[in-house]
Amino acid sequence: MNLRLIVVTVALLALRVGALSLTRCGTWHGLGKDAEKTGEAMQGK
Repeated sequence: MNLRLIVVTVALLALRVGALSLTRCGTWHGLGKDAEKTGEAMQGK
């Protein structure tokens, strides 16, 4: 695989995940709460 294909694939995947999380949250406030919960889960809180 060449590097360009990998970079494009990762970028498209990131855009898709971002779009899905925005539609799931419904608002920027909801996105902030989800990001906070994700951070806490990563830190083990």
